[in-house]
Amino acid sequence: MFLPILPERARADLGEAGFPGLTAVYRPMDIEDKARWFDEVEGDINSTEAAVLAVKRQLITIEGITAGTEGSEPVDFDGQNLAHFKALPMTILIPIYDAIINRTALNEGERKN
Repeated sequence: MFLPILPERARADLGEAGFPGLTAVYRPMDIEDKARWFDEVEGDINSTEAAVLAVKRQLITIEGITAGTEGSEPVDFDGQNLAHFKALPMTILIPIYDAIINRTALNEGERKN
């Protein structure tokens, strides 16, 4: 079995999910992150709450998005800024969640090695 070492950051192109020009940058879940998250969602990994919690914890930024309020200068989106995170549409969270979760599972080829 080949066990890949997780990078500090991973990227997910959101263009195929209907957000052309946007790229999510996130921290891949390691085994400890996933265990804490799994316990908090009580094993219900298919719930919307599980998706929001995982993305909230792991998202670093979304390249191509700026955030701000009227009268303020736009700033780069910061995934750990609660105001920025809460402004995201739900439809963008699911493809980011899928990228995070898929990165934590071994694919069939990796399991055979």
